[in-house]
Parts: sequence; structure tokens; C-alpha cells
Amino acid sequence: MDEDEMDLDYDRIDSEHHDMSGMEDEFDENVLAIEADDMEVAVPAEEIRNFCLQKFKATDFIMEPVLMEFLNRYFAADGKPDEAIEALSSSYEGIAQYVNMFAEWLIILGEEPMAVQERIEGYLEEMIIKNFDPKKADRIFTSEGGIPPWMTELVTHKNWRKMIYKLVDVHRDCNMLNFTIKIISEAGFQNEIPATTTAVNQMEVFARVFDAAFGRVVDEGEAALPEFSKLITTGECTYLAAQLAMNSLVPETSRDAPHLGMNLVKIMQEVDESVKGHHTLPTQLILAKGAAWPKQTQAVASMISKGSLNPADIQILFQAYNSDNPPPVALLKFRDFVDMLIESLFSTDPKIPLEHKPKYIYLLSYMSSVHEKWSRQTQQRTEVNKDELKFTIESVRRVLDMTAKGSQNDVVSELPAVFALVKTTVIALGMLYWIGKTVKDPNYFSLTGESKYVKAAHGKQDTDVSVFRHFVVELLDIITPECSTESKELLLPLVSDSVITGALRLPDGKDPVSIFLEEGKKN
Repeated sequence: MDEDEMDLDYDRIDSEHHDMSGMEDEFDENVLAIEADDMEVAVPAEEIRNFCLQKFKATDFIMEPVLMEFLNRYFAADGKPDEAIEALSSSYEGIAQYVNMFAEWLIILGEEPMAVQERIEGYLEEMIIKNFDPKKADRIFTSEGGIPPWMTELVTHKNWRKMIYKLVDVHRDCNMLNFTIKIISEAGFQNEIPATTTAVNQMEVFARVFDAAFGRVVDEGEAALPEFSKLITTGECTYLAAQLAMNSLVPETSRDAPHLGMNLVKIMQEVDESVKGHHTLPTQLILAKGAAWPKQTQAVASMISKGSLNPADIQILFQAYNSDNPPPVALLKFRDFVDMLIESLFSTDPKIPLEHKPKYIYLLSYMSSVHEKWSRQTQQRTEVNKDELKFTIESVRRVLDMTAKGSQNDVVSELPAVFALVKTTVIALGMLYWIGKTVKDPNYFSLTGESKYVKAAHGKQDTDVSVFRHFVVELLDIITPECSTESKELLLPLVSDSVITGALRLPDGKDPVSIFLEEGKKN
């Protein structure tokens, strides 16, 4: 980095700093006319001279990029050259030159040039952020009558772009800063723009930032979702625009690349999950094309809002989805609603009245198996495919019959059938929920069930020893030696069998098998 480069960097920012923070707080109409060079407003020559002289007396004003403009105005108002020279020379302190000189000294003393530049720029950034006045900045921005040349150069430097992001986060209503964000996005740096900045409410900025953020979600997955959600929830307009954009992509991606369509739906669901506190349900219902079915839409909204299913609302939905012109399947796909259906049906202690259970099964099956096609031009539904509905209903009924027999052992005995059924996504979800509820039962890990079966199998001597060895290893890993007497009586034949546990014992007797056997002798 040579001296000229350092001069350029500091001088430019020094000028910007004076422009933004060196003006008087109050401006009357005449002063505004002088700054804007408005010839329609008659300003006395004396006022123009005095105003320009005041400008010339500002620290280092001789380095300001607007110097020549003010000199021209001053001399046009019959200003005296000697007074201008005196004001400019007496106000010159050479701050930029001092900085460059000190920077050269640091480099001579062994500092890396880039480290020196970073130190100077860091200090400048602190001073600009500390002294920034959004009202003065907006006045300068307005008086320029367009994009100031220094702003176009400013946004090409990454450090100064970061400074703009910090400033706009504090001064969210500053027009100059928000316009600068727009320039940054137009320059191709939309990937850097924070999702929380108010500038993304400008549709041009939002479109670019959304495109970049959505690409990151597709590439990086859930890791990029929090920032993506922040972008979408910046305002009502951004949320609606984002959901409309993703909604319009679902049909095409689902048709051309089904796995991408499913990923897109997943992204939309994750975003909806992250914005629960923003009361977006009405918007989501509209996007689900529920406006033409107000009664059914209200039924879904009511149950989601209350967090519980209502037989009366279920009846409304059941009748509608059994008709020749059913509501859109998207109305049934809200995560909260689906979760409530699964929890109600696959609970280990279901509370659904028997006469309503077929309706719950029908709606859950309809949600998971029915596919629709919609015309992009007319926004009308062109096809409702129910080919898999009957099979899904029967499959859900079969697995519910298995889980309703009262014991997890009944499900274990029918595992081949269960494995065949869980290939259906909604059944897999239901079984995961049922398993979760089952293993959380305080009695699940009591050894009075499975251990008896293991003991019986051990007595028959018709099972591979490795199976018993694996069982013992896993079991001793989760229980303590001080378990119940009944448990010890059941396990001792297995654990004491040297064929099964001989290879697991250590000479020092500190292995789990030896400890368990030693504890068993105490009883």
C-alpha cells in the first residue's frame, strides 16, 4: 500500500465524515437555497458570502469535494479572494496528512501495511458511527439530487459496506442508508445484506436478498433456516411475498423433480414453524386456497388456534372432503393439525369416540395420499387424484388395530406386517409417536415381560449365543447392580453362563458382568 492509496482512502472518508456531521443543525430557507444552488429563490449576496465564509472556516474544508462549488458561489456574490484564502488557510489542520505521516512511520517501524490500513479504517468507522446524524445525512442525500459519486465508490469496499450495515441497523428510517443498501444489492453484494435491515422492505432489494437466502437454504439445509426466517418476517409484505414465491414453485418442482418439491414444502413448513409467534395463520390459510371454502377453513383455524380437535369441526371437514368438490388438500396439511390427528389416533390411551374414529382416519389418510393439480393461468384445480386413498385408509386401520391390543408385545409379534405398513409415510409418523409414548411408560422397562421371554429362549438352547451376549451387554449398560431381586433372579442364569459372558469378564473383576454377579451373591 503506497502513500497515494492511503491518502485516497482517508481523504475520501474524511470528506464524507465532514459532509455528514459538520453542518449546523438549523437551516433556514435561504441557506437551503444556497446549498441547492436554487436560482428561483432570491438570496442576498451578503448572505451567500457569509454562508460560504462559514463553510470555509470548518476544519480542513479545503479538502472537501464541494470546495470548488462554494468558491464559485462566493466569487459570484462578489466575495473577496483574500478573505476566502484567510478562512481556508486558517482552518486547515491537515488531519489526513498527519494520519498518512503516522501511517508511514508505523510501516517504517515494521508494521504490515494492511494492518496499518485496517487500524485507520477501524478508527474512522468508530468515529463515523459515533457521530452519524441521519437527519443531516438525508439532507445531504437530497441536496445531491442523485447518487453521490463517493457513495458509488464507497460500496465497492467491503469494510465500508459492513459499516453501512451497522448504521442501518441503528438508524432504520434513514433514507440515505436504505438507498445505499439498494445500491449495494444492485452492485451484486446481496449475499451480505442482513435479513433484519428495513431496506429489504423495498421489493427490488428483497427480491435479490430472498433469491440469495433461498439458495443458501437449498444448499445448506436447516443451518440456513434461522437467517432465512428472519428475512421473511421482517414485515408483512416480505412474509407474503416469500410465501407466494415458494407457493408458486411447489407445483412445478413437484412435477419436474418430486424430491425438490418435497424439500420445498419442508422449507415452507419449517418457516411457518419459526414464525408461530407472528400470527401468520390467516395468511397461511389464504395461501392454502381456502377462501372459497370459508366454513371448512374456519373449522381448521379454530382447531389449530385452540390446540385441540373438535368432533363438530371434524364432522364439517369429513363431509366436505367426502363430497364431489372437496376443499384443497392443503387445508389439511398444517403441521399442528396433522400432529393433533396423529396424536389422537396413535395415542396409547386414545380418547376418540368410536363413532368418530373413521372420520379421523379418513382425514389423516386424505391428507397424506391425495394429490392435486392446479392451473397456473386460471388458479383453478384441474385434477384430484385419490388412487391411493383407499389403500392408505385400510393400512392406517390395520396398524391401529395392532397398537390397540393393549401390549407392545402384540406389535412385536407382527413386526413383518408393521415393517410393510410403515413404508407409508403417515403410518411411519404415527408409529414413531406410538413408540415414543410406549417407551415413556414408567412400566415399559420393567423386566417382567421381555426378560421372561429371553429366559425361556435361553432354557431351550435353540438361539445363537451372540444374541444373548448382545442382550446382556446392552442390559448391563443401562441398569445398576442394585436392581430389584426379581430382576436379578431373571438375569442371573444368563449372566452367570460362562458360554455367554466368559469373554466379557476381566481378571480384576471390575467389569460389569463380574460386578453384577458379585452383587447377586449378596442376596
